[in-house]
Amino acid sequence: MAQKISVVIPNFNGKELLAKNLPDVIKNCPNCEIIVADDGSDDDSVKFLKKNFKSIKVVENKKNLGFAKTANIGAQNAIGDYLLLLNTDVSPRSGFLQKALTHFEENKANKIFAVGICDISHENGKTVKRGRGLAKFVKGFLIHSAAPIRAGETFWVSGGSGLFDRKKFLELGGFDPFFAPFYWFTPFNILS
Repeated sequence: MAQKISVVIPNFNGKELLAKNLPDVIKNCPNCEIIVADDGSDDDSVKFLKKNFKSIKVVENKKNLGFAKTANIGAQNAIGDYLLLLNTDVSPRSGFLQKALTHFEENKANKIFAVGICDISHENGKTVKRGRGLAKFVKGFLIHSAAPIRAGETFWVSGGSGLFDRKKFLELGGFDPFFAPFYWFTPFNILS
């Protein structure tokens, strides 16, 4: 996987989360370019990264621009064919990346844009799995909901744990910052 995958982690004041989870990212994303795109943090995240993780590329926003713009800046600085977007609170498991990458390699003719990765959260003493979504139009409104966690198509891929074709991501203009603090691609990105 030599430089085939660029991991981009948007960060805003996530020093403690980076300290906890970045070692697992490094361990479970071997031979990947790892970029932390810092969004104007004031918790010494950048100083911490430069001191403790010298192999990590750090891209700094001088002021807080929000998740969408920061993820886009990280993607623009990446060199890999694929872009793995992770939140600072993600601690990946062994082997997860190869499973996600397999979908791209086995389905090149399908022109896959992104592969969702299952999120496992621990909430109120329960394990909650997320990562697949359904959607439908009702009276002109897009109504979305969670879908059962299994292999198959999804309406969206999370910007906090998803593998994207970097070239397509950039061709679409990245996430549209209009939806801040959320993120979304829009048809307008495609037309411009």
